[in-house]
Amino acid sequence: MKENVGCANILPLFPRSYLPNDFFLQHEICARLFMNFQIEAIEANIQTYEVKPTRRQVIYKQHFRTETANEFYARYKVCSIAEQNKVLYGHQATEENCKSAPFCRGSYTEREMAKETTMEERIFSFHRYINNLEKILDFNYDIQFQEEYDTSTPELHIYRGAPFTELLSSLFAHPYVMQLHQKLKEMLNRDPIYMLKPNCIADDEEIQLNLNMHGYSLLPREYFIGLLDTIHEKQTRRILLSNVAFLTHLSVSVLLSLALFVFGHLSISTGPNFQIELLAKCDKYTQDQMSTLKRIRDLLAEDANVLCIMPIEKLHRNKFANTLMAYNNQLLMKNFKLALDN
Repeated sequence: MKENVGCANILPLFPRSYLPNDFFLQHEICARLFMNFQIEAIEANIQTYEVKPTRRQVIYKQHFRTETANEFYARYKVCSIAEQNKVLYGHQATEENCKSAPFCRGSYTEREMAKETTMEERIFSFHRYINNLEKILDFNYDIQFQEEYDTSTPELHIYRGAPFTELLSSLFAHPYVMQLHQKLKEMLNRDPIYMLKPNCIADDEEIQLNLNMHGYSLLPREYFIGLLDTIHEKQTRRILLSNVAFLTHLSVSVLLSLALFVFGHLSISTGPNFQIELLAKCDKYTQDQMSTLKRIRDLLAEDANVLCIMPIEKLHRNKFANTLMAYNNQLLMKNFKLALDN
């Protein structure tokens, strides 16, 4: 290694013996405080990179930092050191670095996110993010799921809670996909979930889906009530749902309960179209199946606090749940691409 001759003749500013022990102790305390602050800043930067906030949140955080620093300066009467009293007074590189360094502007990632960008640049960035996300999730683009069930006595478990009208997260889609949904919704000022028109056909009759009732992210409770009424009155043998995303526990539990206790056959496919099919094994329903339909219908119609009608463990960590999540992920990503292109 080449010896650094330029630094070999540098003398200390003052002898070590001039420094009291209290100074060393204070120096160690300050160094440890600085180390802890560094650790917190690095962890915050990592979190900012992995779970990217919105531009509005970044700007708010920057303003909050600046106001906090100004309040500290004012409260404790902090003033800058006079130029002639600085150890590196007159050093050109130091002056340039001090002037160019941002003040209370956060990490590099946050500063980049806070920059003003055009709509075209943001759309291009989202397209790139979607492409990378598809590589990360490794989609199986040809899902063909079929399951036969022996229709049995209904095992319903009612979960109640405060009703909600906006979907912010879902356990039936990947977290990254739902984060992308929120970002697109904020940028486009509309819900990008149903760019592909959802459709429901009961035998040969189409059931209209009014998506403006409670937002596009949620399948309206009234829709399920109408579907159950149609099945009960006409004893429908085949239900075909096209481009319909099931993202809430209520919608998924209704779907699974119909497959388990009424129809007996469920198929999920993503190619060439996004379709979920319920097919009855018999031409006529039994008395138990009819009473099950009426019971589920009455639950949804009479109690607005019902959030799920099946045991939670049956909706997660099984073949049905994994297939439905993959179906939702692909359907949402397809809609997101169409939203950016239109």
